[in-house]
Amino acid sequence: MLFSIVGKLVLFLLVIVLLPYLFTPIYDFPDPIPFSGNQFYNPYKNINGDWIKSNFAVNGKAWNGFTNGVNTKEEIYDRYTELGYQLVGYGDYQKITEKVESQELFIPVYEHGYNILKSHHLVIGAYDVNWIDFPMIQSIHQMQFMNNILKDDCEVLAIAHPMLLGAYSKEDITKLTNYDCLEVFDNFRSSEELWDVALTAGKKVWVMANDDTHDINSEEGAGNYWNMILSDDGSPKSILNSMKEGLHYAASGKNGIVDNQPKRISVVNNRLEVELTEDAEAIIFISDSSHVKKIVHEKTNIAFYDIRPEDTYVRVEVHNKNSRMYFNPVFRYDGELVEQYATMNWPASIAYWGLYLMFYVPFVYLVFTRVFGVRLIGKVSQPKKSNGVQPAGTYSKP
Repeated sequence: MLFSIVGKLVLFLLVIVLLPYLFTPIYDFPDPIPFSGNQFYNPYKNINGDWIKSNFAVNGKAWNGFTNGVNTKEEIYDRYTELGYQLVGYGDYQKITEKVESQELFIPVYEHGYNILKSHHLVIGAYDVNWIDFPMIQSIHQMQFMNNILKDDCEVLAIAHPMLLGAYSKEDITKLTNYDCLEVFDNFRSSEELWDVALTAGKKVWVMANDDTHDINSEEGAGNYWNMILSDDGSPKSILNSMKEGLHYAASGKNGIVDNQPKRISVVNNRLEVELTEDAEAIIFISDSSHVKKIVHEKTNIAFYDIRPEDTYVRVEVHNKNSRMYFNPVFRYDGELVEQYATMNWPASIAYWGLYLMFYVPFVYLVFTRVFGVRLIGKVSQPKKSNGVQPAGTYSKP
């Protein structure tokens, strides 16, 4: 009896789980187009304003403990405020956490996704929670579909922990479009290689780092990974605009200690020069396919790299005594930013929908008729005649 009930429940859930796959479009993805041109896009050409220390992913108590968060929003806010964060984003699963009463700077954010391979997004500046997802394995087309619909629901969209459970492959990152940031660093994994894969393919993807913790007091708790975002007035609008333009950087360390800052990042005559407020332990210049081009080991606050013709982008990593900084890339362009977008292939999409319906409709019919005994198409009963004599109850009154 129990097996029968469990089996029926599993089949019913399978009907629900498979339904979203019916609506997936098929996309044509642009071929990788590496950055090119004689000019350089430098997101840090104007460093004016204040750096806002920010976190966008920490899971607190939500959904009656189902998501394993142990801290209240008040505890989370207090802890991050103690560590000098000006912007605390909570990032619960499928839930925009309301701000704490004393919280002045607030940007709504949530972590989207309930699929088995953890293909998740951070939806920043979210207007509402989107409940569409593909719970089972996702193809590149489902991933692109999620990027598109979530990007319409927010100001900044980030792919979260792409290396977790192998949710995103190098091929996926090479092809996917229409998102702003990649969560390259968090408490549990580094996706630096995937970031370089995207950049090498000519994708304008900015860096992001978050604790992504479920317990702020654990070793993998608060203050290990954060973002520094430049803002001219400290408003949510200014912060979000900076994130769209790459005017931020990621950092790692302990207890959120910031022991260095960029003072100037410039490109003049193909020379990329970095000037910091304090001496660094090492300054590293990295280009296409994660190739380390130059390492400055001596303690200094100024370093440079002469960009070579084969370099389509260069990014800088700075090692300090108590922290590391990961800057967004300087990349080649012709003076106008060109975005890459996947386009919908209508003939292929229609063919896919038709084939999927050929499988899905019979499956639903079988489940509801044979398993649940539900008659989906009722028969119209007609009075029967026997040897030309009308059945009782059909005679007209005399």
